[in-house]
Amino acid sequence: MKPGFFIDRPVFSTVLSILIVIVGIIGLALLPVDQYPQITPPVVKISATYPGASALTVSQAVATPIEQELNGTPGMIYMQSSSSNSGSLNITVTFDVSADADLAAVEIQNRVKLAESRLPAEVIQNGITIEKQAPSQLMTLSLMSDDPKFDEIYLSNFATINVLDVLRRIPGVGRVSNIGSRYYGMQIWVYPDRLANMGLTVSDLQDALKDQNRESAAGELGKQPVLDVDVTLPITAPGRLSTVKEFEDIVVRANPDGSIVRMSDVARVSLEASSYSTESGINGKNAAILGIYMLPGANALEVATKVKEAMKDISKNFPEGLEYNFPFDMTEYISQSVHEVYKTLFEALFLVVLVVFLSLQNWRAALIPTIAVPISLIGTFGFMLIFGFSLNMLTLLGLILAIGIVVDDAIVVVENVERIMAEERVTAREATHKAMRELSGALIATSMVLAAVFVPVSFLGGITGQLYRQFSVTIVVSVLLSTVVALTLSPAMCAIILRPSHKKKAFIFRKINLWLAKGNKKYTKLLRISIANPRRILAGFGMVLVAIFVLNRMLPTSFIPEEDQGFFTVELEMPEGTTLERTRAVTDRAIEFLDHHPAGAYVQNVTGSSPRVGTNQGRATLTVILKPWEERKSSGMKVEDVMADARREFYYYPEAKSYVNRPPVIPGLGESGGLEMQLEAKGDASWDNLVSATDTFLYYASQAPELQGVSSAMQSEIPQLYFDVDRDQAKFLGIPLSDIFSTMKAYLGSVYVNDFNMFNRIYRVYIQAEAPYRATRDNLDLFFVRSKDGAMVPLTALGTTQYTTGPGTIKRFNMFTTASINAVAAPGYSTGEAMAAMERIASRNPLIAYEKLEQRLAKRTRLYWLKRFSAAAACIIAIIGLSTLFSHRKVDSEFGDPQIITLQANAGVRTRFNLPDGTVVYLNSGSVLSYPMSYDQKERKVCLSGEAYFKVTHNEKQPFIVSTSGDQHRVRVLGTEFNIQAYGDENIISTTLVTGSVNLEVKNKSGNVSHRTLLPSEKAICNLDKEEISVMKINTIYETAWMDGKLMFKDTPLPEALKKLSYYYNVEFVIQDAEIKSYCLTGILDNRLLSQTLDYLRISSNIDYRIEDMKTDDSKGTNRTRVILWKGK
Repeated sequence: MKPGFFIDRPVFSTVLSILIVIVGIIGLALLPVDQYPQITPPVVKISATYPGASALTVSQAVATPIEQELNGTPGMIYMQSSSSNSGSLNITVTFDVSADADLAAVEIQNRVKLAESRLPAEVIQNGITIEKQAPSQLMTLSLMSDDPKFDEIYLSNFATINVLDVLRRIPGVGRVSNIGSRYYGMQIWVYPDRLANMGLTVSDLQDALKDQNRESAAGELGKQPVLDVDVTLPITAPGRLSTVKEFEDIVVRANPDGSIVRMSDVARVSLEASSYSTESGINGKNAAILGIYMLPGANALEVATKVKEAMKDISKNFPEGLEYNFPFDMTEYISQSVHEVYKTLFEALFLVVLVVFLSLQNWRAALIPTIAVPISLIGTFGFMLIFGFSLNMLTLLGLILAIGIVVDDAIVVVENVERIMAEERVTAREATHKAMRELSGALIATSMVLAAVFVPVSFLGGITGQLYRQFSVTIVVSVLLSTVVALTLSPAMCAIILRPSHKKKAFIFRKINLWLAKGNKKYTKLLRISIANPRRILAGFGMVLVAIFVLNRMLPTSFIPEEDQGFFTVELEMPEGTTLERTRAVTDRAIEFLDHHPAGAYVQNVTGSSPRVGTNQGRATLTVILKPWEERKSSGMKVEDVMADARREFYYYPEAKSYVNRPPVIPGLGESGGLEMQLEAKGDASWDNLVSATDTFLYYASQAPELQGVSSAMQSEIPQLYFDVDRDQAKFLGIPLSDIFSTMKAYLGSVYVNDFNMFNRIYRVYIQAEAPYRATRDNLDLFFVRSKDGAMVPLTALGTTQYTTGPGTIKRFNMFTTASINAVAAPGYSTGEAMAAMERIASRNPLIAYEKLEQRLAKRTRLYWLKRFSAAAACIIAIIGLSTLFSHRKVDSEFGDPQIITLQANAGVRTRFNLPDGTVVYLNSGSVLSYPMSYDQKERKVCLSGEAYFKVTHNEKQPFIVSTSGDQHRVRVLGTEFNIQAYGDENIISTTLVTGSVNLEVKNKSGNVSHRTLLPSEKAICNLDKEEISVMKINTIYETAWMDGKLMFKDTPLPEALKKLSYYYNVEFVIQDAEIKSYCLTGILDNRLLSQTLDYLRISSNIDYRIEDMKTDDSKGTNRTRVILWKGK
């Protein structure tokens, strides 16, 4: 095709450009609008429940079989599971970004089916849910009412029955979930004492429910083949029950005397919520909350509009007093973001047109680029639709960047045509023909070079490639379209529109030309200097490259900068074992503060649940939705300011920990903003090893300046009641173990029996003991099972109970037990620096560092023997003695002094960890222990300041030594268990021996050392000032109870008891009344909060108190509280 083809056919050129514009307009109308490209990897979630099971049981009996089948699923990147004490299991399987989500869900479903044969029957009966995880929540719908008759149960079920199904049918809606739902359930609240008095067990109730609450077909009369029958009559019979009265009338047993035991005689039946584990609300009021999730690729703005239109129709049938609103709407943020980019796009376009006009100084010449640039940009929208892109931040930013590129082609054509017309005095058509013969190849080559720059970006792998692919392809398409326009429409318009002009330029244009001429002269001068000194220019260019390389290494890295998305989340963590009522009280206090904040609009709460832990009565999640940006333009109203205010407020909540987090930068990539690290227990590492490693990591991470809000969702030791079944006794009485466990599970675990019909839906029937019968340990005396001779045997006769601790949630990552650690980058640091800090700390972890040290030592040992072998060969020529001495000196200089590790237990926290030799150490609150990463060959020496309990591994060749008070006091053992208390501000050191033997070494002021040997159950008190050692027989339980979170006192003088309490809680006690110093304290303080302990003193000893002066010791990073004590009235 000749270069002048389009110049001679302007209509064809115009039609081609109009076609490009039409395609672009169609694409613009159909393109979905989103914040970012869809780059979240497909995630499939598996949910199962095992009612009444502990986290360990769920992990072993449910999670393990399913994970074994899921492992190795094609396209899978990793899988995570969380087993909790509520009996719930959640497994999330994350696939590669390029994987098909539908096929992945089908593959997961098939593999879970294979694992069902190895799962408990109760798990299969409750059902296993498999669903694709929606990448992000689009909006939140809440139903609320001030009318007390519309309680939370009513609102939740009204939303499920009348709203949820309608919203699910809206095109573009992927999932609608009832957050904190309380679905209806028929609850059978059993009275265990009545049941036992009548000789019945809970299994009898379950059998009666299964027998009398069922659907069955009764057949029909007159069914063929039959003769002389004119009418066919189907026979109906009572099926499933549906009302409370029908369930109360169920016959449990018919006695020989004609009497009947009905369900109402042994249980209370009520229609209420099927579960009370969680509750939800808005601004402290009861509400039903529906989370609406969008399908990938759908138009967020259109879906949100359709949902709002649907709710207008649904609300017409709402009862009086019921209302709805949308507290959270992601489309508001998307609309604002896209609007800002659109505004920038038009501003850039206007500036380009202005600069072009001032440069070309001719409205005819400026008109051509003004028309050509929008055609290229609009046409790009059509190709974006063809490629499956969306209108998002990156594609629009690509168009903004493309404006400055695509305008070049039109300017080059117009400027060259005008130059030829001015120099050769020819017509516009002739000048255009000549210009295009010169420029056609250059225009195509320029476009190819620009495309070659951006095309490789689209081939990047992983999430980064998916994120920037739309950005790069958008620029390439706009550049190629601008080339097409520059070769077709621009020359046609030049031939028609341009005119030779010999008039005098306007004043402003003359000034611009004068300024440009001066600039050209200076540039020409610099260019001549550069050409005359090529070596210096190349050297300077090389220095620039080096500077760029150095800056690239020095500048912090980050994925995407965080933005004010108009909301953030708060997770409140109460002490383990906290009930929902106590959690609700703290949650209400937090909601009241956030609701009254001037920047806050809504506070959505889900009490009893956490994204990191799952269902847990001691957790609460608050979503704080802020006012629109227009109302938050004043200072202190940004999201980071509100988050800082929240952190300051929650700092004074002594009963709870708080974690304030931003949402993820890209919805669907993580549960919150910041970083998440998995610390895995691989090989033969035990749960205790993982707990120790996690505690150590958290300690070091809390001191890192790059990190903030470091936390772990690990629940290592929560209070539990252990029931030890006497299997011999059960076998002797003929009671199967399954009966024992099923009875406990039914009374304490809310067992799902079968279903009933109501409101054209199916709901579940549950059996559980009435509340007063499942509140304390003594209630187990009321639970009976039937022996083989028909006698009723209490459960307490078949086993013993004891309080213990155990994991509350067990997480696994790729089948390894793991601890999830979360953190955010501190102000002034990037996420890249925060990630580097976490990796650096992980390498310092004692367990990991010890393994790396072993590897380094093994490598050095190999090098050592290699050098010795070389030295031995050299001895034939040189002197043997000198060579040996040289070898030893070289080895010694290589190893150097061992690295010292210092560990400190946080305030109010007791820490357990392992030393390199396997010795187990329990470190009390505020205590510090230092030890070398590699021990000396003669001894294993550690230094202690504070209180610690040691379980020392036996090694006769390497005694274990605990040094305190600047090495004035030593404890020397071979292998034993003992407790030692040696705080730095005291000169009295106490050592309590539990098992084994202890040798005390005390150095006096003159330097002489005295020795003393302790026997089990002996306590030695050493007064360094008086140089005295006193030994007494004691009950070691009182000295070591602190390891289990207990403090035990028996006629303990109050000052001595307060000293223990001050270390335990990290507080300072001040006694105002000297009289109470003579008081003695007796009792057991078991995992109590400080306020509970002080209340105990007030009740038991008539001691009143006041807490004041909470301050921060910046040198240690700990909080110190002063408690004033005086005699009560």
